[in-house]
Amino acid sequence: MSTEINLDDTRIISAFINNDFQTAEINSARLELELDEYSYYPFVSTCTSFVRGIHAITQITAGIAKGIFSVITDLFAKHRYGLGVVRGFSFALHGYLNLVRATYEYAPISGNIWMLIHDTALPRMKYSVEYQFNITAGNQIRKSFENIQSVIHPKLGR
Repeated sequence: MSTEINLDDTRIISAFINNDFQTAEINSARLELELDEYSYYPFVSTCTSFVRGIHAITQITAGIAKGIFSVITDLFAKHRYGLGVVRGFSFALHGYLNLVRATYEYAPISGNIWMLIHDTALPRMKYSVEYQFNITAGNQIRKSFENIQSVIHPKLGR
């Protein structure tokens, strides 16, 4: 199984549809973490929100398609595991949450403040591989927050 990093949506969705959930989730998590870095900067986040929105729509579409396809194939399978259904609809839910985040990021300043509060104080829906490979947003968020603090007030940044 390949764990090569691809930030191309078509490769992420292709890996997901072909049951390579690990690669799809790793690459999706890394793409989202890269986009999270720009969530705190006014007007920059407005541009990156479009990328997140497109990624979210493809996640929703692929997740629903995978879920429906898995329901149909599970009806005819001897062993009904339902894993494809769960993974498909959780991928779609994750896409929906990314779409919500993209709408907040679109608004300069108020959206940036909300993303900073969200990323530092509120829980985040993670991919299963983020727990497995320790690809957490916490370190990225703290690093971004410290960078912002050092720009706003040099004595606060470390």
